[in-house]
Amino acid sequence: MNKNEKVDRNWLRRTVRQGRSAATLLPIMAVVFIAYLVIGLAMPVLPVHVHHGLGLSTFVVGLVAGSQFAASLSTFYRSASSALR
Repeated sequence: MNKNEKVDRNWLRRTVRQGRSAATLLPIMAVVFIAYLVIGLAMPVLPVHVHHGLGLSTFVVGLVAGSQFAASLSTFYRSASSALR
């Protein structure tokens, strides 16, 4: 066995390992994507519902939209810090 064959085998092993790690991360990535999609879909509907459906003022609409944004940021930083541990 020459040196080129040994290098080719190592490349194949690295590729198989990378494929396994991608398959492991795919469900986690899908759940995170769906969670952010749901939050993103609710964002344009919420102010309309608060203003027209509930009849509240534009000031309250701003508070609701801002609180949803603040909640999104606070949970992002909390989840990011726990993921880095």
